[in-house]
Parts: sequence; structure tokens; C-alpha cells
Amino acid sequence: MVGRGGALSSNSQGFRSAEIDPTKKAIIVIGDSVAFGAGVNDEHTFSYFLDKMVSDKGYQVSNLAVSGYNLEQYYLFLRRHINKFENIKHIVLVVCTYNDLIGIGSNVLYGKRKPYFRIENNQLILKGNNIKQYCLRNILSKSLFLSRYEPNHGLIGTFLSKITGDKALAIDFNDDGTYEIGLIAYAMIQQIYNLARSHGAKLLVVLSPGRHDFVETTSFLRWFQAVFKESINKKNEIETIDFISYIKKEDLDKVFNLNDIVHYSPAGHMLLAETVYKHLQKDNLLH
Repeated sequence: MVGRGGALSSNSQGFRSAEIDPTKKAIIVIGDSVAFGAGVNDEHTFSYFLDKMVSDKGYQVSNLAVSGYNLEQYYLFLRRHINKFENIKHIVLVVCTYNDLIGIGSNVLYGKRKPYFRIENNQLILKGNNIKQYCLRNILSKSLFLSRYEPNHGLIGTFLSKITGDKALAIDFNDDGTYEIGLIAYAMIQQIYNLARSHGAKLLVVLSPGRHDFVETTSFLRWFQAVFKESINKKNEIETIDFISYIKKEDLDKVFNLNDIVHYSPAGHMLLAETVYKHLQKDNLLH
């Protein structure tokens, strides 16, 4: 298949990478369209470049990223497919800080129905996991006219949300200072970490910024930076890379696709692969 950025293919499992080789140690990449490689061909993705860098050490990189997903869906997708790999050493989570908090705690994202999580009695609870293909929300998403209306925005969007049964948390802080979306996001990262540990793997989280962050750091990026600096990394449980510090040394127009807010060019994917590879090498994590 030839996409907007060139060749786009998948293996028999639907992953944008080669067939799983059970004789090799596995590195699994999860994320959304940034990690998937939207806008570039198969041989210009971060996962492809990283695979070439680690193949001589007996590793294989599998790209399980899916365009349009968020943190909740990364976890569910990884949980569904992780048992297909026999010897997992690393899971690389590429967080798109621009939009990975959007849709958390909501059963709709980009106009389509999705499973979601809520925190009830201090427990993370999965909701709405049984989604019918032809539910009203998914049918409306195929309408050229109605799909233009954002759920819960404006009179028409709010009306459509009501009749389709949309559920969503407020994106801002509550009056009492709580931030449920943030709590769910933190819990999802912990779930991914626990899943990695249960399979004997280490988790590496890459904070992937948008172009806006090079003008003024967005609130979403600041939230992720604070979480990893103050909450998770104080226990040294999760390795992290704040990719913005590496991009700052480069020409933005070479790192990002032309006129693109978040997606990388081939040069950007190469820079990401080199950054991850050097991080793993430096900490002697490739063995």
C-alpha cells in the first residue's frame, strides 16, 4: 500500500514492522501516529531505524503504534498483543504530549466510540469495552456533514453527544483542585509499567513535543514533565527521555514534517531512533 508519505505495509499481525522473530529479543514500540510514522514510508520510521541499530545485538523492534490512539488505548492494545512476544526486553512508549491527554476518561475520541477508564473508589475501572461496530456514534463519524461537529461543543455537537451517549471528563482542573484526567493518565502509565514488568521488560517513556512547545511550553508537556520528574522517576522505576531537549539542538523544519504540528520527518525519526539507542547503550540496557 502507498500512503501519503510513501510505502505503508504491515505484517500478519497488523503491526507496521516485520514478522515477529521468536529467536530475537524484542523491543516493542507503542504510541499513536507519531510513533507509527504518519507521513513517512516504512523505511523512514523511528522503529525501522532503531531496528537497524540493534539488530546486530540480537534484537528486533516491533511497531505496535496505532494512529489516533491515546494512553488508554496504548495500554489495552499492548495488553491484547503482548503474549505474542516471547522474550521482551524493552517497551518504548512514545507519548505525544500535544494530544495524549485528550480523550482520556471519555468514550469518544476523534468522533468515534472507544473504551475508557474511570477512577472509582480509588480503583481504575475499564468502561464501555464492548463497542458495536455500527453504534450510532460510529455511524455519525462517517457522515461528511455531522462528523464536523466536535462532541460536546456547540449546540449541534452537544445535541449529538446527548443522543449518542457520549461521556467525557472536563479537560481542566476541578473546583476542588483535582484533575481526574491527569490521575487516569498517571494510572495508565503505571499500568503499562506493571504490564512490562510482568513480562520481564523495562519501560522507556519518550516525551514527544509539538511545535508549539518551542515557542512556549504547553500545559500538557509541563504536566508530563512534572509527573516523571516528581512522581515516577523519584523511585527510578521508569526510564524517560524528554525529547524536546534534543530537538532544540536541531533545525525544527528538518525534524518535523512540513507544516506539521507533531509528526516527524525522516530526519526527525532518525534523531529519535539515535536518541533512544544512545540512551539504552549508555545505561548498558542492551545486552
